[in-house]
Amino acid sequence: MFTYTFLEHAILASLITAIVAPTIGFFLVLRRQALMADTLAHVSLAGVAAGFLLGFNPLITALFVTTGSSLAIEHLRARRVASEWALALFLYGSLAVAIILFSLGKNVGSRVTSFLFGNLLTVTENDLFFMLTLGGIVIATVAVFWKPLLTITFDETFAHTINLPVRRLTTLLAALTAAVITLSIPTLGVLLIGAMISIPVIAALQLRASAVTTLFAAIAIALISTLFGLASSLMLNIAPAGTIVLTLILTTLLIRLSLSIKK
Repeated sequence: MFTYTFLEHAILASLITAIVAPTIGFFLVLRRQALMADTLAHVSLAGVAAGFLLGFNPLITALFVTTGSSLAIEHLRARRVASEWALALFLYGSLAVAIILFSLGKNVGSRVTSFLFGNLLTVTENDLFFMLTLGGIVIATVAVFWKPLLTITFDETFAHTINLPVRRLTTLLAALTAAVITLSIPTLGVLLIGAMISIPVIAALQLRASAVTTLFAAIAIALISTLFGLASSLMLNIAPAGTIVLTLILTTLLIRLSLSIKK
């Protein structure tokens, strides 16, 4: 069955997401900013709507809108504005804008559904190129700035004392989060992107390992759950995105159960 092009695209797209999403999720979960992923996912819907209305590639407009919003949220956080306030304003404001923009378009119903819930089986070569490019940039950036990003994640105060550019690093992390959100839209959809970002990391943290081991464990959990979920969805003829996320949750619970039994 792997000779079918649409299936190859689906597998590659899901694997890219499974590698990149937990990589950024590692920092967000440890910084207690997992909600930012959900907020930016909803913000991306406004970018998708703008793309449909203007006749541009929705993923490109989503990238610009999500990146701009992530930088604005980080700016407000740096100005000591309560993060919950900023996230709430952007989440509900972007949804309102998206609804208005979609109402101005014509015959966008089916396409909106694919962006809301994801549609792995309709991923195109252009989508894959976009995901590979953006994903490669994210992974390369994290590799280069691994130690500084890790430092601000665990202790911003200490990072200030050793003269790390904390503001620039948090801004960089916000921009990387926006990139991951955008590249994940074709696979998981706006509503479930946050799950792939946070749940594998939550599962891996239960192992109580080092930072590097935890990160690789999160990626491994995401990859295994993604492949199993995708295979199950194809065999049962059910939605891939939902099946993948449920598999992630079950994997997390199984890890928790196995660790409890060992105790």
